[in-house]
Amino acid sequence: MFMDRDREKHAIEEKLAKCRDLASEFREGPTAEMIRILETELREQIRKLDKE
Repeated sequence: MFMDRDREKHAIEEKLAKCRDLASEFREGPTAEMIRILETELREQIRKLDKE
């Protein structure tokens, strides 16, 4: 169970890193806003996993 959680957390962290990369490319506009929303959602997923 912990391995699954660790694996899932790692996958989310990889997505978060990709969001940061994209955020540096798209600083304004609707794409930037979508990236910020996704980043917030991914951070929330990590917080939930940490609480389990």
